[in-house]
Amino acid sequence: MSKKIYIIGHRNPDADAICSAIGYAAYKSTQGPEDFIPARCGNSNARIDTILSRFRVKLPTFLGDVTPRARDIMVEEVIKVHPDTICMEALDKIDRHDVRVLPVVDDDNFLKGSLSVFDLGEHFIPKPREERAMRRVHTSGTNIVKALQAKVIHLSDPDRIEELFVRIAAMDIRSFGRFSK
Repeated sequence: MSKKIYIIGHRNPDADAICSAIGYAAYKSTQGPEDFIPARCGNSNARIDTILSRFRVKLPTFLGDVTPRARDIMVEEVIKVHPDTICMEALDKIDRHDVRVLPVVDDDNFLKGSLSVFDLGEHFIPKPREERAMRRVHTSGTNIVKALQAKVIHLSDPDRIEELFVRIAAMDIRSFGRFSK
C-alpha cells in the first residue's frame, strides 16, 4: 500500500493554487510509488470551476484542517534527553543530530518539556548586566566530572546538588584571590 501525500496550494485558493496542486501532483506521481493527491484548503469559485470544466478535471479533495499534528512530523527514533542530562550532553546531541529542539522526557518516556539551542545559548552566553548570575550553577560533583571528562582522585558525596560559582583560573595564582568575589 502506498503512502498518501496531499499536494495543496495556499489557504483560500485561487485558480493558480488549484491548477498548481493538480499539475504538481500529476508530476510527482510519475516520480515514485507514493500516492500524490491534489487537494485544496478552501472553496472553489466560478473561475476555478470554468477552468477545471474546460479541461475535464475534477475539483481537488477538500482538506478542512491542515494544521500539523505531532504524528505528522514524528520520526521513528526521537532524539531526546532526560531531565538529569547535563547541558554539555544536550548541546552535543543538538550538534550531532543537527536538531534545534530536544524533547525532555522522564523515565517513563512522558514529555516534561523541551530544550532548545536558544535555551542553552542563554545559559552559556553572559548577559552584560548579570555577569554574576552567569557564573552560578546548580550541579553535582558527578555532573562536573562528566562535563569535564575528568579523572576523579577524590569526590565526597558526588550526587549532592549544590549552588556553585564557576571560576576560571587562567591567571597568575598570586592575583587570583583578588578576583574571586
